Amino acid sequence: MNNQQQINEAMELKNKRIQKAISHRDQQICFFNATNNAIQMALADKSLSGGNKTYQELIKEWREWFIKEWQEWYLENYDLEEDNQERAF
Repeated sequence: MNNQQQINEAMELKNKRIQKAISHRDQQICFFNATNNAIQMALADKSLSGGNKTYQELIKEWREWFIKEWQEWYLENYDLEEDNQERAF
């Protein structure tokens, strides 16, 4: 293997790692934004409805809803094959 091949392989590996880091960053941002918004929605939901669900249950439901919405939006707006990224959600 010559130097150019080694450089090309190293650059390819570096690019894959960068793409994976970007993917993980996007997922982390989604999760924390969904959680923060879910907390706000749970507080409003509980005060308006006074239902039997706990805050934790409401937060979990709202967080799952926000994440699902984000996934659908992401799939509509990004070409995952072109990006060659893995999504763990």
